[in-house]
Amino acid sequence: MTDRVRATAAPTTVKLGKCEFKMSPLTDEDMGIMDQWVRSRHVRIARDTLPADADEAQKDRTERIALAQASTMSFTSGTGLSLMLHIDALAQLFWCGIRQYHPDMTPEKVREIILDPESLAIFQDEWDRMNAKTKKKSGDEKKKKRKEKMSKKSRRRNR
Repeated sequence: MTDRVRATAAPTTVKLGKCEFKMSPLTDEDMGIMDQWVRSRHVRIARDTLPADADEAQKDRTERIALAQASTMSFTSGTGLSLMLHIDALAQLFWCGIRQYHPDMTPEKVREIILDPESLAIFQDEWDRMNAKTKKKSGDEKKKKRKEKMSKKSRRRNR
């Protein structure tokens, strides 16, 4: 079931620390920005892992491999998801959600705000509420569903 926020991409107000932000669900453009961020991050990491005394051939080979790998990456799959676990990725994601309403904000400014654990938790909860495709089931809901399923199987066997 789609709620009003996702259906209309309506912004919601998020209060982080002393600041209030209007935040919208991701647009197609935002997804493209995040995909590009993941790709460039992957290449940057590859370059940074080279030893200081690496020769030009080694640098070229590493960059060529990293670029080839990055060309197939998305922020929602594979290596992209592992890169999204970093605070810089979350700052980029939050910035994508607020950028049209807060043009003075940058991913770097957002990073400073969400370094506070309480602000990060609020952001993640709001983000999940706005962008999650399905609601996660709690442990109790999962147990209840499992019991219902087992009960049906049991009734079938007893017929």
